[in-house]
Amino acid sequence: MSLAWRFVCALLTGLAGVALASSVAAEELLVGVDRPLAAMVDAGSEVARGPRGTAVLRISDDDSGSARVAWASRPGVRWIASNPEMRRQAVQDPGSEPLRHRQWHLDHIRVDDAWSFTMGDPDVIVAVVDSGLDLDHPDRPEHLIIGPSFAGVPFGDRAGHGTHVAGLIAAPPNRVGVVGVAPNVTVLVLKTDDADGVIRVFDVYRAILYAVDHGAAIVNLSLGLAADNPALGEAISYARERNVLVVAAGGNNHASGDAPIFPAAYPGVLAVGAATGDMVRAAYSRVGDDIALLAPGGANDGGERSGLTGPLPGARFGSIAGTSAAAPIAAGVAALALSTDRRQSAEAVRDRLIRSARDIGEPGRDRDTGAGLLDAGLAVRDAARSFPMRAAIRDLSCPSPAYAGTIARAEARIVNIGGNTWAATPGAAIRLSAIGDSAPFQVFGEWRGGTIVGDVATVPVLPGSSAFPRFLVRFPDSPGDYVARFGLVGPSGRVPGGEFSCTLRVLPVPHWVADDPRVEGPTRARAGTIGWHVIRFRNAGIETWRRDGARPLRLAPVAPRGRASVLFHPAWWHGPSRVTVPREEVISPGETATFDVLVRYPLVPELVDEAFGLVMEQVTWFDVIARLQVDVRP
Repeated sequence: MSLAWRFVCALLTGLAGVALASSVAAEELLVGVDRPLAAMVDAGSEVARGPRGTAVLRISDDDSGSARVAWASRPGVRWIASNPEMRRQAVQDPGSEPLRHRQWHLDHIRVDDAWSFTMGDPDVIVAVVDSGLDLDHPDRPEHLIIGPSFAGVPFGDRAGHGTHVAGLIAAPPNRVGVVGVAPNVTVLVLKTDDADGVIRVFDVYRAILYAVDHGAAIVNLSLGLAADNPALGEAISYARERNVLVVAAGGNNHASGDAPIFPAAYPGVLAVGAATGDMVRAAYSRVGDDIALLAPGGANDGGERSGLTGPLPGARFGSIAGTSAAAPIAAGVAALALSTDRRQSAEAVRDRLIRSARDIGEPGRDRDTGAGLLDAGLAVRDAARSFPMRAAIRDLSCPSPAYAGTIARAEARIVNIGGNTWAATPGAAIRLSAIGDSAPFQVFGEWRGGTIVGDVATVPVLPGSSAFPRFLVRFPDSPGDYVARFGLVGPSGRVPGGEFSCTLRVLPVPHWVADDPRVEGPTRARAGTIGWHVIRFRNAGIETWRRDGARPLRLAPVAPRGRASVLFHPAWWHGPSRVTVPREEVISPGETATFDVLVRYPLVPELVDEAFGLVMEQVTWFDVIARLQVDVRP
């Protein structure tokens, strides 16, 4: 029987499962030897030579049988095989659907839970052995390595399959179209089909070895062969022996008898079947003892969840269904798990994905669904347990530039990406601490003392959850550029990954400047009633503020400046655009001005959000504002 490579995928117009029997380049013989090839190959018979003593030989049809026998009898020959091929149809585009809400498969594997810990490490390389890549696609992977074309044609992707697979793994979150499972990992693209879509074993063999030798941690093979082939088996063994995880499509041939598909059927390969949007095995997906788990692949029924949406050549987007699409989803999750703990072996990553899969078939592992449905959240969370205490700084807002001696607020979002919950009880809480010389940045009365700024959170922070510390920073007295460094400290010491820094540009102090605005008073009120609020500003300039005289200090509505306020009280305010003067007669630099504000709440219920600022009459308006927010109810 002739053998055939095939991409194990499906189009929305029908499975791309071309018959397992297909045309074979019978005149080409693939050999692997342990001796120098030059002494074993007849002149003119060699077509191509590969790594590890492999070559493609041209043999006439009449001599193919005798040639096999002759080569098999030679010492040093590891194996002899045909070099099968098939022609694959191009991917069809059902329409442009570049929207995240079309990516139902990400929700089914709970990828948002995994992304709380990591979106991938650029140092983790996933090799895509496929039809190439549209290098001009706006949604191609951000971290990309372009490898060789092993098919003897220029790099590109006429078929579109490789572009789609690479996008399912690592399309970036750039608001262009879709997002991959592991958008921050690096994709190594290796082209193995020629201008006619023909894929040969020898080219895939060379691509796998190239990927392993050039740093790939994971190799995705969305393709299959209907029978064992020694060249392919040797390539898989080469990867496994060098701690590289091979992820392969399980096969779309359930209707034709579930014959084993290689490389999925080789030991140690993560063989991936396809699940539908209803989280059951797709009708086409092969069953077998080698199927490790299912990943979303679509039902291929023409419905809303018929396939997986991803990029296609020409800046387009379309859907593919099949185990060919399920495999890169699993490869992406494997990359996320490995990014979480780089110390894992390939076998450990494979076992982690299997162990964390959700059982959706018969209890326990079964031939239909393997271990169950891939679960990115559980797999990554399980990997994070290897690091009980670990943090990641996701968002940071540093108040810069600012004037010398002023006080400003910094904010951060810090994610617990370790395995333990951050306690909030005294003595066990995770605290924010200054690192190095913190004296210039301390805010006395606000920081806990010494280098300790304060607790990160007032409630426990579970793994995968975030804390949002807000803290005050004092800008040094001398102008210049400063770096304030901070980190998280737990009962056992510093929390890995919890360090960050703020670059502070300190400007010379102008004559008139205010900072540290504060508002006190009710946050809810009845419509038409009277309320009392207190607003404070600190004098951060070098001039003294005065309540009376030629340049009196006033509190006024702002945004825009000088406007009438909805909170205007005619009996107490100085006017619709001026509120009042401070309690204090004199406010020296560093001291605080206090304003007592009597207001009349609107007659109609609304959420009041009024901005107030300072004006030094006849001199200047101050830039800083205080926001008075009140929920006015009937």
